[in-house]
Amino acid sequence: MEDLDTCTLPFCATRDDEAPLFTAEGLISQSFETFRLADMRGRWVVLFFYASDFTFVWPTELAAVAALYPHFQQLGAEVWGISTDSIYAHKVFKDISPSARQVPFPLLSDRNQRISRAYRVLDPSSGASFRATILVNPEGVIKAKLIYPPEVGRSADEILRILQGQQFARGTGLGVPAGWTPGMPGIERRFEDIGRIWSRKRPFTSLLIVKYPWRPS
Repeated sequence: MEDLDTCTLPFCATRDDEAPLFTAEGLISQSFETFRLADMRGRWVVLFFYASDFTFVWPTELAAVAALYPHFQQLGAEVWGISTDSIYAHKVFKDISPSARQVPFPLLSDRNQRISRAYRVLDPSSGASFRATILVNPEGVIKAKLIYPPEVGRSADEILRILQGQQFARGTGLGVPAGWTPGMPGIERRFEDIGRIWSRKRPFTSLLIVKYPWRPS
């Protein structure tokens, strides 16, 4: 049941909470469609909040995510861009911006700010969304929530790596060490090994790390 207005600060949705369901109008390709988070159950979803279409940093993020979008899809993930702009602003932005023109994922309108409030990513001073990324797992639970400074664009590669790490942990039960990328081993959580895991120049080269077969979920 959708009820985004029951959020009372500071207890809005955060990591390990159930992701607030919402319905929003959005632009994909050159058509307006209705998008429902409830329809994404069973898939990973990346909610990509941003302040406004016509800004300086956002188009660079848009292009970076668009370039990696096939990799997100291969991992069973969908990407939704969300801002407090209207769907008509999204349309004009896609018509004008070379970066936006090639975007294969939808840009949603949070015109009434309810989605941003529910996820606690609304900047009350501007009425726009923070630069924020939310990762929702197939069960509808928030597994990562990242808020970025307005001056610094996000790393699309790192967002993809977090998704890969989450799926690796789900598939193996292992911990995911710093700097992990697909193909690297994970950490087996054994009580007798607490305090003994170490690294030198190469991250976590200890014998306590065991590599397990893993397939994206």
